[in-house]
Amino acid sequence: MAATDPQVHHLRERLQKLAEEKSNLQLILSLIERLTTGFNPRDMVQQMLTSVIEIIGGTDMTIHYWIGNELHLASFLGEERVVGSIDDPLSAQVAMRREFIEHACGQVDPMLHDGITPGPWHWAFPLLVGTELIGVVKIENIQINSSTLRRHLPIFFTHLALTLGNCIREHIRRDAEAALRKKTEELDRYFINSLDLLCIADMQGTFRKLNPAWRETLGYPLIELEGRRVLDFVHPDDMAATLEAIGTLTLRLPVINFVNRFLHKNGGSRWIEWHARAVDDLIYAVARDITARKELEQSLLAQQRQYEELTSRIPVGVYKFRIHADGSMGFDYVSDRFCQLTSQSREAILNNFNAAFDPIHPEDITDFIAANREAGRALKPFRWEGRFLIHGQVRWVLIESTGQRESNGDSIWDGVIADVTERHLFEAELRHAKEAAEAGNRAKGEFLAAMSHEIRTPMNVVLGMAELLLDTELTDKQHHYAQTMHHSGRALLGVINDILDFSRIEAGRLQLVDEIFSPALLVEETVQLMRLSAEEKGLTMHASISPAIPEAMLGDDGRLRQVLINLLGNAIKFTARGRVEVNLTVHPEERDMLLFSVSDTGIGVPTEQLEHIFEQFTQADFGITRRYGGTGLGLAISRHLVGMMGGWIRVQSQPGVGSTFHFTMPMRLAQTSLHPTVPPSDPCPIVTPVAGLDILLAEDVEENRMLFEAYLLGTPHRLVQAVDGIEAVDRFVGGRFDVVVMDVQMPRMDGYTATRRIRQWEKEHDRVPVPIITLSAHALEGELERCRVAGANVYLTKPISKKKLLSELQKLCERKQTQDANTGEG
Repeated sequence: MAATDPQVHHLRERLQKLAEEKSNLQLILSLIERLTTGFNPRDMVQQMLTSVIEIIGGTDMTIHYWIGNELHLASFLGEERVVGSIDDPLSAQVAMRREFIEHACGQVDPMLHDGITPGPWHWAFPLLVGTELIGVVKIENIQINSSTLRRHLPIFFTHLALTLGNCIREHIRRDAEAALRKKTEELDRYFINSLDLLCIADMQGTFRKLNPAWRETLGYPLIELEGRRVLDFVHPDDMAATLEAIGTLTLRLPVINFVNRFLHKNGGSRWIEWHARAVDDLIYAVARDITARKELEQSLLAQQRQYEELTSRIPVGVYKFRIHADGSMGFDYVSDRFCQLTSQSREAILNNFNAAFDPIHPEDITDFIAANREAGRALKPFRWEGRFLIHGQVRWVLIESTGQRESNGDSIWDGVIADVTERHLFEAELRHAKEAAEAGNRAKGEFLAAMSHEIRTPMNVVLGMAELLLDTELTDKQHHYAQTMHHSGRALLGVINDILDFSRIEAGRLQLVDEIFSPALLVEETVQLMRLSAEEKGLTMHASISPAIPEAMLGDDGRLRQVLINLLGNAIKFTARGRVEVNLTVHPEERDMLLFSVSDTGIGVPTEQLEHIFEQFTQADFGITRRYGGTGLGLAISRHLVGMMGGWIRVQSQPGVGSTFHFTMPMRLAQTSLHPTVPPSDPCPIVTPVAGLDILLAEDVEENRMLFEAYLLGTPHRLVQAVDGIEAVDRFVGGRFDVVVMDVQMPRMDGYTATRRIRQWEKEHDRVPVPIITLSAHALEGELERCRVAGANVYLTKPISKKKLLSELQKLCERKQTQDANTGEG
């Protein structure tokens, strides 16, 4: 028990009195111990040393003491601290000798009695706890005049050192206990509040201490876990691996990142990851519940397996390529098919991305690098098609990918690689087939051109001679024969035209033109043209045109007229008596379409034939072909023409009653108006010129030359003939002509070449170009343009009627007269 305040006061008064007498040190020491009993160790030491200073009269005190291996320099156990050794010689000597040492600073005065050396004195004595030196106390500048006090000082300081040592030991013990309690409390708080699984177990694998996180993880109260074996809660499938881990710990080796499953109280299991180490006879472990991570890993593995299965089924390789922000690059993923196409293992590609590109054909590597750089620089979609050399064989591959930038600066490219060798082979076959088809088309075109020439050339003579014959005086029978011959020739010419039109349609060379025309006028003109044929059979024909029909439209009036002529020709041909009608109106439902209808009271079409009637070379039956003639191409051509113009064609028919053909055409209005006039009855009037023309005719067929001579009989024109292109050029250079009529198909030199030669000669000799009329029996697409490029002014297709020829000559004659009038020539 600590002394009460009155007692302390009484003790301090007695101590003060003894201090003044500076005697009876043993009593002083006893009083000091009683005075300091029960105080805090730090306060006890302070009180003791303060009392000693007061009793002895010293003026300064220094304490060197150790705690552990650290050296402290403190005043009354203060907080100042020095790490090192004692550099004071007196204190160092005390620490080494471990006994009280006194040192006099002055010289001995023989006049002083009892051998007392005058001060000041420096005293130092060791602090011992048992036999362990923990410090040195040094008291400086002490004045002593009493020999008795001087003799008792060693004993006094020995007892004082023992008392101080006990106080310091008590201070150290209390501080250590406080520090241990604090550390224990900190560890307990960490142990209890840690989210990780903390565990202490013995070497037999028995839980000794667990933190509350185990209860949350396994569902068991801690009381049911502590004292139980670890193996009691381990999943049976992980038992062997867990025993091996415990064996490692018994060898004093650490276990790092060990994963096993623990049984949950609800019957499930949890994945636990361990870090454990054995210290003395205990195992200290930190664990973590990684069930969520494991489930995620298993889900990712399942997805990866599904992804692998998916990529293994598709016929292309899949890859993910990464370009890091620092410029390094490599594949994150390649599918099995990718490895097959590049003939590389997955390990080789993932370890060295260049291995995937080693098979690129040397001739294609430059293009691949250029495409790769361009895509990487602009982050554009990458596409490259080239060749791989796989085991000496060339394989065509297509690589495509798209890239995206990630937040860390990397760019990720997801792509596919496909073997397109079969496609290339197929394309090569298609090219060969296309070339063969084009060659066939060219051969077909050449055949048709030759056929057209070979048929039209004599047809020109036949029709021309029949026309001339009809202009002579004939008996009725002779006139009938000549007219029949002319009619049959025109029919044969129609067959040829149908065949050529169909060939152009099949080859895709038939072109439509856009011109302004009047739909109403076109119908009226076509009906008027076909009315004579109808009346010859005793049929009536008329047209009905709705007032809603626009005055002017855009379209190919020539092809529209051809469709109408085909339908009207069929109606007249297959109708023995009755009528043929044409109706033009706006479609009642499709208001932007014109609706044309051609009706007859003819033989009709059987129902089973209606769906085939628009096919090429098709008529209702072979008897019709034998009876009525025709190629069976008219309706097929009409269907194609109507389709090209953006419309449709259909038929309604009943055998023995008649047929009605309907077709439509888009109503494309023209910006300008037309004011149609009724054409004259003779479209090609022959007006006798005042002065004739000097004509050079280049024609290799004698009959055609004779025909031209006959056409020009009775006209003021003068004709010079040449049998081929070479002779034509020679005669042109040697004479003066107003017009050249040039056949394009001649031996030795054709008409195209001869025309170019004439134009070149005119240019070299600064001559005014003479009009050149080209004659062609080809009648194929491109002939007009070919003649124009060669230098021709007018293009005429054989057979040529007398009226047509004289009409063209009349135009040239009028033009010449106008030019002569302007220049003053006559």
